[in-house]
Amino acid sequence: MSSSHHARRWQLATATLLVATTSLVACGGGDTPPPTDANPPRVPAISDDSWFNDDDAQVARKPRVVYPARRGESAPLGQIMAQRAAQHGTPRALPDLQPPVQRHRRSGDTVDPVQQTHPGAVNAPAPTVSFDGLSNADNAATIGGRVHPPDTNGDVGPNHYVQYVNLIIGVYDKTGNPLSPPAPGSTPWTGFGGPCETHNDGDPIVLYDQLADRWVFSQFAIFTPEGGHQCFAVSQTPDPLGPYYLYDYVVSPGGALNDYPKLSVWPDGYYMTVNEFDAGLNFAGVYTAAFDRQSMVMGLPAAMVRFDVRSPDPSEEVFALLNAHLEGRVPPPAGAPNYVVQAYDDETWSTTPDPSGDEYKVWAFHVDWTDPENLSTLTGPVNVPAPEFDAELCMYDRSCIPQPGGNRIDSLSVMTMYRLAYRNLGTHEAMVVNHTVDVGGDRAGVRWAEIRDPSSAPELFQTGTYAPEDGLSRWMGSIAMDGRGNIAVGYNVASETAFPGLRYAARLASDPPGELAQGEAVIIDGSADYNAANRWGDYSSMSVDESDDCTFWFTGEYASTASPGDWRTRVAAFQLPLCTATEIGTLEGLVTDEDGDPLPGARVATGAFSAVTAADGRYRLLVPAGTYDVTASAFGYLPETAEDIAVADDAVVTIDFALEAAPLVAVEGWVYDGTAHGWPLYAELTFTATGTPPLSVFTDPDTGWYSVELPAGTDFDVRVEAVVPGYEPETRPITPGPTDVTAHFGLEVNGGTCEALGYAESNDVLLTESFDGAFPAAGWTVTSTTTGCIGNPGWTNTDPAFRGNLTGGSGGFAIADSDQCGSGVQMATILESPELDLSSFGPDDGLAISFNQDLNTLPSTVARVEIWNGIEWVEVATQTTNARGPRRVTFGTTAANGRADARVRFVYTAGWDWWWQLDDVSFARTSCDARVGGLVFGDVIDRNTALPVNGAQVT
Repeated sequence: MSSSHHARRWQLATATLLVATTSLVACGGGDTPPPTDANPPRVPAISDDSWFNDDDAQVARKPRVVYPARRGESAPLGQIMAQRAAQHGTPRALPDLQPPVQRHRRSGDTVDPVQQTHPGAVNAPAPTVSFDGLSNADNAATIGGRVHPPDTNGDVGPNHYVQYVNLIIGVYDKTGNPLSPPAPGSTPWTGFGGPCETHNDGDPIVLYDQLADRWVFSQFAIFTPEGGHQCFAVSQTPDPLGPYYLYDYVVSPGGALNDYPKLSVWPDGYYMTVNEFDAGLNFAGVYTAAFDRQSMVMGLPAAMVRFDVRSPDPSEEVFALLNAHLEGRVPPPAGAPNYVVQAYDDETWSTTPDPSGDEYKVWAFHVDWTDPENLSTLTGPVNVPAPEFDAELCMYDRSCIPQPGGNRIDSLSVMTMYRLAYRNLGTHEAMVVNHTVDVGGDRAGVRWAEIRDPSSAPELFQTGTYAPEDGLSRWMGSIAMDGRGNIAVGYNVASETAFPGLRYAARLASDPPGELAQGEAVIIDGSADYNAANRWGDYSSMSVDESDDCTFWFTGEYASTASPGDWRTRVAAFQLPLCTATEIGTLEGLVTDEDGDPLPGARVATGAFSAVTAADGRYRLLVPAGTYDVTASAFGYLPETAEDIAVADDAVVTIDFALEAAPLVAVEGWVYDGTAHGWPLYAELTFTATGTPPLSVFTDPDTGWYSVELPAGTDFDVRVEAVVPGYEPETRPITPGPTDVTAHFGLEVNGGTCEALGYAESNDVLLTESFDGAFPAAGWTVTSTTTGCIGNPGWTNTDPAFRGNLTGGSGGFAIADSDQCGSGVQMATILESPELDLSSFGPDDGLAISFNQDLNTLPSTVARVEIWNGIEWVEVATQTTNARGPRRVTFGTTAANGRADARVRFVYTAGWDWWWQLDDVSFARTSCDARVGGLVFGDVIDRNTALPVNGAQVT
């Protein structure tokens, strides 16, 4: 039952009770004995010995799980595009946000140790297709205004090329003929409602999902009261002009802005990285998110799992990451996580740069949709050493790349450039990445790299910087690898004598490592200056045609006399020699029920490839030539598998399925307190399965018993959450049948909050520090990497500016005072505690970190509390806004439970800001202990109407 049709039952546990109500039942603690199958062991999703599965390498981070704010369906996109063409509106100004660079400049001239100074021994093959894509003139004609930059992006499918730029969409056949007039970028969400429909804000991405034969559009909707939205449209058919499933997620709540979102396809999700900025447009961090791809291609409710990403070293900044994007039809090894990479120049991102080399940082993101909050993990980073590169061009000024007319344009050298292309070549895995670097004198070159075998031990296989000595800057690149391991990079070129144009360079897998030895080809030469703004890019897009796994398709921005001073885009396709097309065949057929009626929404799958039947029950699935077991499934029906189906190159194999209705069986059991008392709990059980919306049932508040009928043979995930506060939820897989199933759930008390009735918190102080004596106190340490400070560069108790104790404490105190360092200085200082023995801490214990503080901030201030868990420093709390004293705060953590060498540190980084004061620091063990007593529960009703009363308080 739910509160919508019955008063929510109250539960109360205490030693003495005075209660007046209509009916009461009392239960002593433990009256409901725990069933023997209360907590079955979970089977790990991955069991190999890769680096991200090592228990000692797991990163103790907790993700956020978000569900769509809005979900729906669209009319056919081609129909809406024709209706919305030339519907004028006011284009929004795209934000100009500043990255958190450290602005170190190397002494002397830049020397790139892997620069390729010659163009290559031969000329790269010329384009086989080349046509103009969307332009800012199309923006003017379509939305009634212009926008800068274009954020050029596109992808190729079996029969189409789709381009998605700021702020319009174009759909073409593969010879460049437009199939519909340009339409606003928000067109897929027409009629959807909310900011996805009413905002057309850009930063667009379009992807072809080769595993499902579907198209995905995404762009952000920003500056809304809720914060930053990410809008998704997933096609219902292989036709990009057909209907779409629509989703709206609030990914950056509280007024924050989700800038530079970059999307990728992976077998278990659509993955995304974001640079987040707060409501004041100050940099707030980076996160990566996974979206439930399988549910989205079926139009079902789909969760998002978000991890905030940062370096364990507080002197290092994380920015502009990319998720690995699957190219080709060979999926990664079963259960492999998605990989997240940053091209890391430590002179740009660290306060303590090392001039001897740079690196690629690699994280592993594993999402578990059965219990995303508790079983998903983010591990890393692993640092992959790389030859030194210089991301600093023009001291990061947007006015950088020269043109003949004098106006300079943006290099975006701080970005790891889209995409991070992943390919499983059978003998090895490879990821290719590119970014813009300085090869000397603020001339830009394209640094590219191939990182191999991320699933075992990621290593740099080869790298180079393409920058022939011809005076041209090359930048704004995008890279991909074809099915034979050949690599191509597309990019812009410009100089004082060359207008901004587009080219590409390439290498065969057999060429010498680190060289784009196949030379360079021109897509189109620029013929005019771009002088409407200094914004350029912000990205381009190289992809590989999944129809043959050989043809590269590239789109980027250029300048032309056809649009004087403004931007245009170009689309080009080309192949490299010796690439033979991947053999691909088609599985298709009809899925019906036993009576021969078509089953829409059924899933037909083999391995990582899947299709969803249309309204007529038909499906189509493109797979590499081979032999497959193919399974059709639909909610409420028993799955059926066709085994050993041979699919030859270019063959069309028809497999029809007639599914038998599954019998209904009962799933029932108790939900009870599983920590100490054992009494029944009023709880909600949510059953989710592929092909159907979630189903929720509630336990009987008096007994904790539930019962529900479900189709046998269907795999469900059931999440159990107590309605009364203070209990941890539990998620467990259940497959009903062939007979009735009994499943009991003993929910554990949340020891961190200790809110559950019948429990009380106790504290045992481990260590206190008042900072009254010698500083740092015995066992405490101070580490500072501040340079150029004219005052005290780190934590001290001398109060150099005579501010006095503003924390609410008395006597001595610790202070990090960045105001005393002077203009242009970045303070970075750490105050670290002695070791804390937490070896006896169990799962129900927590460490309470309490202190008085006065935190006076400006936008660059970051005040973090972290704990050492034996692997890395784990964030306990981060403060970036004023927390003025007198103030006492307490932060709890379980991240170091079981460690005898735990330590806590207070990390302060700030520019010429103010200060952070600390006093009376206390570390205490907290536990949540059962109280003596029983449980009394009942109903509260209105005496006059006999109706249930919600929200009544019983004391």
